[in-house]
Amino acid sequence: MNLLKWIVSDNPPTTWTTLSHGALEEWQKDIEACMEDTLQRMTQLRWGNGKYSLNFQPKIDIIENTDNYKIRAEVPGVKREDIQIELDNNILRIMGEKHVKDEEKEKNFYRADCAYGKFMQSLTLPDNVDHDAIHADFNDGVLQITVGKTDKPRNKKTIEVQESQ
Repeated sequence: MNLLKWIVSDNPPTTWTTLSHGALEEWQKDIEACMEDTLQRMTQLRWGNGKYSLNFQPKIDIIENTDNYKIRAEVPGVKREDIQIELDNNILRIMGEKHVKDEEKEKNFYRADCAYGKFMQSLTLPDNVDHDAIHADFNDGVLQITVGKTDKPRNKKTIEVQESQ
């Protein structure tokens, strides 16, 4: 970051163009870096005795049809038995865990971009969700949840994830 010499003057600058050597751009970069670091720290969420982080978050599509909603989540590397789905009133929660392979723990990594850990996504669905018309399928790392529509809102229900053919 470049520091500017303070100059006492009877004619203060009237525009930002009086800043020299890209000081304003350098200051903006410093502020952005600080904000990015702060936001990364804020995204670490604690739930119960487990830690849910935003290191691994599934990509989700939500599609509305005339008679249902389809939620498609990409969860590569996650096993079906490691996924839990809850529908509580209008809030659909998709929770799971992507495990680290044990044989890789002792290796020296030169680069580690793969994200592991617990995840949770909460989606607020409209009031016309039918708790009795919900189904979840899992195939090739893609979770697809179909939620029917109704005129009567209900409460919490746990959905079993089925293996699709």
